[in-house]
Amino acid sequence: MGLRALLAATGCDGVAVGRGAMGDPWLFTRIAAAMRGEAPPPPPTLSERFRVLRRHIYEMCEEKGEFIAMQQARSHAGWYMRGLRGAAALRRECCALRRFSDLDALIERAWELQEQRGMRSEEW
Repeated sequence: MGLRALLAATGCDGVAVGRGAMGDPWLFTRIAAAMRGEAPPPPPTLSERFRVLRRHIYEMCEEKGEFIAMQQARSHAGWYMRGLRGAAALRRECCALRRFSDLDALIERAWELQEQRGMRSEEW
């Protein structure tokens, strides 16, 4: 059942997004398109996904300081790995994030895994 059909059938005024948006900030664009009755936009490229992850964690470091932010970044980075080839191993690597530079190494490792397994940069 599509979003608009669900809203019509239930009579509710909105939907709860909750954890669905964790690691997927593009969800809101898809919801907005569905509410307008439009086709969903194309998914982000792998490059865009990693760029947003990096900016997300960078801004956390700016606001909270690297020590606190990188502790919290472990779970956030793990959510961005959802759906990638080797995601379980990548999420384990997220648990070791201590410095912002560790995130760059994680992104490089994730990128390599996608290339090794034949995933094109347009996919995720």
